Amino acid sequence: MSTIEPIDPEVVLTRLKCSLQGLAADSFTQSTAIFPSFVVIADELALDFDNWFGAVIHNPAFNLTELQRSALSAIDSKLDAMSSLKNPDLWTEEALAKDECAWPDAYVGQ
Repeated sequence: MSTIEPIDPEVVLTRLKCSLQGLAADSFTQSTAIFPSFVVIADELALDFDNWFGAVIHNPAFNLTELQRSALSAIDSKLDAMSSLKNPDLWTEEALAKDECAWPDAYVGQ
């Protein structure tokens, strides 16, 4: 029987920070330096953030301030809204590079 080892909270916070840096990176960096070329970059950016956001937001051990909680929740809400639009054009590398698309708002949690 295998057991799940607890994850060091510092590791979780570091991974959350990396996911935020990925969202904030310019499209060239997102497309070339963060994930392997065979994945859908926009999906991976959102999935990576969602994973680490979920690990932190509901865990009182992380003791987030209300401002931190609000900023993270705003980014999560923006990504959720983009997903619910059922618009596959938002989830392409081309969309990451367009100023007029939804991604720039997601970068800063607007």
